[in-house]
Amino acid sequence: RSKIYLQYRFAQDDPLHTGPERIFGEKLRRAGFEIWFNPRMVALHEYQPSLREWIQMGIVRGYYFIAVRRRYSYLKDRVFRTLGWLAPLTIAPLLWVKDVFRLLRHAPRLGLAKWEYLKLPAYALAYLWLDLAVMVGMYQSLAGHPLPRLPFANPSPPPASPR
Repeated sequence: RSKIYLQYRFAQDDPLHTGPERIFGEKLRRAGFEIWFNPRMVALHEYQPSLREWIQMGIVRGYYFIAVRRRYSYLKDRVFRTLGWLAPLTIAPLLWVKDVFRLLRHAPRLGLAKWEYLKLPAYALAYLWLDLAVMVGMYQSLAGHPLPRLPFANPSPPPASPR
């Protein structure tokens, strides 16, 4: 598998810094490979963003959501072109519903105490604010603004682990 990855790796020269799995997957499909999806796979990120970075990530998410689908569109993505400037008003709330559903679905795995489940509505409201940032990013993409910079594009290297 590593040989295949090295041959068809993520686009290094592409200015789009997110959505590479769509681009990478498309390259592999065109080369005749079959891609399997594992719904039980979990990816964990150890990153504690500040409020400013969290909002930036929402803007970036919305921007790239539209940009990737405009550049590498599948047949099902025609709806985004049909909706035009109404797309963010339709898509951003659906992304919020998806995020809240994921939060609720994964809550039992988090090992929360019973009283901690009371935090879930607060998280859902927090995601609503992020959804507004996503919508802003979508409109920036539709307006043709330049690619936003990821808040963590050039992170400092992690501290060396003690041996």
